[in-house]
Amino acid sequence: MRESEAMVRVSWSLGGVVLGSALALAACGSTDSGPTGAAGTGGAAGASAGSGGAAGSAGAAGSGGAAGSAGAAGSGGAAGSAGAAGSAGATCACAPGESLACTALGGLYADDGKSASCRADCTGFDVSACTLKDASGRTREYVYPSLRDPVYGAARCNDGTPYFFTVSLTGSRRWVINFEGGGACDGDVIPCAPRWTKSRALFSSANEPKDGTVVPWQGSAAIGSRNPTENPDFADANIVVGNYCSSDLWTGRAAKAVPSNPALKGEPPFDLWFSGRDNARATLAVLVARYGLDDAQDIDLVITGSSAGGNGARNNADLYAEAFPNARAEKRIWVLPVAGFQLYDWARDGAGIMGGDVPDPVTWTGMVSRWSAELNPRCRALASAAGASAGACLAGLYSTQSMLLAEPEGYGMRLFDATNRSDPVYLGYHDVKPATPGYDVIVDAWQAKATEEMLASGVRWLLAPAHRGQPNVHGLFEHWKVPFPAYDAAADGCGTPWTPGQTFRDLVHEFYVDASPETSGHRVCPNGWPVP
Repeated sequence: MRESEAMVRVSWSLGGVVLGSALALAACGSTDSGPTGAAGTGGAAGASAGSGGAAGSAGAAGSGGAAGSAGAAGSGGAAGSAGAAGSAGATCACAPGESLACTALGGLYADDGKSASCRADCTGFDVSACTLKDASGRTREYVYPSLRDPVYGAARCNDGTPYFFTVSLTGSRRWVINFEGGGACDGDVIPCAPRWTKSRALFSSANEPKDGTVVPWQGSAAIGSRNPTENPDFADANIVVGNYCSSDLWTGRAAKAVPSNPALKGEPPFDLWFSGRDNARATLAVLVARYGLDDAQDIDLVITGSSAGGNGARNNADLYAEAFPNARAEKRIWVLPVAGFQLYDWARDGAGIMGGDVPDPVTWTGMVSRWSAELNPRCRALASAAGASAGACLAGLYSTQSMLLAEPEGYGMRLFDATNRSDPVYLGYHDVKPATPGYDVIVDAWQAKATEEMLASGVRWLLAPAHRGQPNVHGLFEHWKVPFPAYDAAADGCGTPWTPGQTFRDLVHEFYVDASPETSGHRVCPNGWPVP
């Protein structure tokens, strides 16, 4: 179910195409070939052996230039080796020299006759001359990518209705990109019936405002608040909220809808689309094309979300790393997944997902297939090297490593994880509840495994209390201003002292202004939590 914190329903979206160095879903080209993209950098010359081996030809244009062809055989010498693949070319969202009225780009811009010109890299329009109707951020616009351009047709909800995100602009150099949460289902192991019958907005956009609708800012909390006292670092940021209606932890790229397992009762009366990754890609592409998200502008990017949205931030941060190489190199991408560190190596009879006996790595792998999930390629490489299954990158261990490790093994981003090590929601998905026989023994094992995998991931910024039962401690944004308890070494799960009286908000501020992002950190792991 959706998080209870007020910030979430304001929709927080992350959407992403990979631009410049790897644009994946663009305004004018397919994900795989980017046919209208600018040329990728040329494939390296084929090495000639003997006299006269000709060079391999350049990599093809578009998303990932094709390998250069092999050099022809020299006179009496062996053929030159194949040229290396060209790097990905940027796909164009506009034509050089093209100009549009600002009002044609979005409903947040004033109708004052001003226009925006296509940027030199053709990935979008330079909106610096455009005037915002309200630069206070007190309004937000509904944006449906597939209705703006059919190239985003894959951006949709489970029932096939168009996906949307909302955007609220202030003109700040700071952007907060928040993935909305709301659980998950696959119509096979995890039933989708409860979402369809009780939480239709998690499945469909049919009853939502139309594309281009501008509405007042809806009250929010924590990192999504417009109140500078509540949210001193980001109250004036541009805020983007992605509507979660794909049920796939923001990972799916399904080419076709899939039927539910006929053994499940009450499932939706139609085949299911799983398109979360496509939704994330489309959001990023539209923000770059129409709303001024531009790597040349010295931007700060905070990628966040809670619960399924925390998984969304984790599962799509790579898109932003690839799309904004300047921000990545200058350590100006902050990833803050809340309640998004899933266990990987969990296996316990009767406490598998949905209470089964199947080990989680097996179930995760099935979900990757079911959702046609596209996962962070550097995470996949790390997991594969460790002998982990295809579903490993839906969990926290290898995903965290891929974001933290330096190039080229990882992306070298800043990361702060905030997850309850005895999270009752994730235990509930394993049918582990206070009334379950052996409940405390199971939760002890879960907590130990969570601690083990968090520490093994190398995460340095961490808020990971261990609080079981009620009241529910799941979305830690709800505990934004709760003071940390007095330090007790015997109740410290991570072995790193914390400062009593500090709050999650204080820790996020430290994380944001940290001057030594490659080495510093702060772990707060109390066994227990001062629930108000």
